[in-house]
Amino acid sequence: MKTFALSFFALLLSVLLLAGCGKTAQQKEMETDLNKRIMQLHDAGMAKVDQAKAMTAQLDTVLAQHEALAAKFPKAVAGHTSDDINAAKEKLASATSAMQSWMAGHKPYDINMKHEEVMSQLNADLQALEKVGAQLDTAIADATGTIESHQKFATEVMAKMPAKKGKK
Repeated sequence: MKTFALSFFALLLSVLLLAGCGKTAQQKEMETDLNKRIMQLHDAGMAKVDQAKAMTAQLDTVLAQHEALAAKFPKAVAGHTSDDINAAKEKLASATSAMQSWMAGHKPYDINMKHEEVMSQLNADLQALEKVGAQLDTAIADATGTIESHQKFATEVMAKMPAKKGKK
């Protein structure tokens, strides 16, 4: 009888241990849903990185135009610097670098990790990507404003310049 009780207890303990192993369907669904959200943010972030690179090229063009305008009309451009262009380029570079840093440190979702560890890692990734996305959004918005400001200034300077008389 004692052997039966010990065997029954061992079997019951084994069943309880096996039932406690693994993740529930709900936990797996939570993990995959969060991982999908992270991949969506990653893809959106990469699109923003591409946009930031294009904005950097536009800023380079605006900088060249500003320098040409300053060389041609130094009095009209006096006091209007290109500091904001360089600051916008630095912000874009910093935001792009933040995304690249996140990607370098990112560990892909591992379904075999414990649920608590996975959720901790995925939530940290989510927060980091939201921060990087916001940084990219701000840098892109600032660059857009800088480009528009310089284009408007260039248009105003050119409008004030006397028209050249045609040749006879």
